[in-house]
Amino acid sequence: MKKILNLLSVFTLVGVMCSCGGKNDPEPIIYPANTFDDDNGLTLTVNGEPMIGQTAEFTQNASDGFKATIKLSSTMDFSDLDEMDGVSIPGLDKVQCPGPVPGSKVLTLDVTLVNGTDNSTFSGNQETEYCTFNYAGTVTDKELTVNITDLTLKDKTLVGDWTPLPYAINDDFSSDNYGAITSNPVYVVWKSDANLNFLGSPLPVESLLSLVMAMPILNNNTATMPEALNRALKQVNFQSDGNIIAKYVDEDDLSENPTVLTSPANVAQYAVTGTSDMRLYLNPWGIALADREIPQMKKTRADVTIPGLDSLIPNVLAQLTPMLGDGVPMHYNLNGSDLKLYLGTDVLLPLLKQISPMLKDQQVIDMIVAMVSQDPSMGMFAAFLPDMLKSMADVIDNTTQIEIGLNLKK
Repeated sequence: MKKILNLLSVFTLVGVMCSCGGKNDPEPIIYPANTFDDDNGLTLTVNGEPMIGQTAEFTQNASDGFKATIKLSSTMDFSDLDEMDGVSIPGLDKVQCPGPVPGSKVLTLDVTLVNGTDNSTFSGNQETEYCTFNYAGTVTDKELTVNITDLTLKDKTLVGDWTPLPYAINDDFSSDNYGAITSNPVYVVWKSDANLNFLGSPLPVESLLSLVMAMPILNNNTATMPEALNRALKQVNFQSDGNIIAKYVDEDDLSENPTVLTSPANVAQYAVTGTSDMRLYLNPWGIALADREIPQMKKTRADVTIPGLDSLIPNVLAQLTPMLGDGVPMHYNLNGSDLKLYLGTDVLLPLLKQISPMLKDQQVIDMIVAMVSQDPSMGMFAAFLPDMLKSMADVIDNTTQIEIGLNLKK
């Protein structure tokens, strides 16, 4: 009996100790549900660089206060575009922008909180469809810090430094292709079953593009488009963390030895989404900061009403604004150290077809002819414009392939 009583005493003591220990277990710090942003307590970095324009929604688990959810996303108000040219455009007050990592419009972190003195900390690792990363941060009732680190794309096919091909033409007088472009940083393919009526003669639209490329129409008629591109864009770096970093020259710097600038991180990101497909994610907040000012859209009415503009602008924006959050669909063709990177028919043709009806509208044609007639250098072509514009509409309507982009070398 004495042994049984002793055994019961031991169990009782253990039970009391466990009970006392439970009372001393830490209780979670309870924070109110909150929405943080750049102006309201949010500090967000991605691989050590600040990421602006994001909003973080913080909520704690009702049944387990040590669990919480952080949702990171971004929107931008483009409502200042309303009433431009007298056109009212609804739905621009909250346009979805990219999230903090490539391919995620909304990045959800399910975190475990660890009590600090007057805050809670959290850390972990996660993966999305296109990338993996670690995260760590702190939260209080007024501030939230999230540091995303070791962000790495799963598909690194395009990682590396890429340079636009130099512009060159065949300068061999004895060659049958004298004057033809032999190297071009601009990649263009435009195939249509209809021809352009150019000065009264049929002309494939690709032939017109080649002609335009060879004409010095930029920098006060001193440079062709490919030459201007070579001068402006020096290098494109596709990084393993999904950033696209460009080395470029400011368009206003026309000196012999212009200063080469480097674009900041977290402004343009990308992800390879297929064998020849990628998505480009542009952060408008980062672009605005890089330009050192938030662009202000003037609410003005056009002096001249352009027929069809009231439907053209909303229709074009309806196609463009989803690409901000979802990413711009692009294609690539990688052949050794040569890379073609371009917008394809899937994006460009629907946009062009919005313009086609306007090119057939007689009022629009008359307006364009009147404007060109007043230009001393272009007035001689005014008489050919009506047929040319109508034929351009036919070219668009009968387009089977259109691709515009860059020719790059690694």
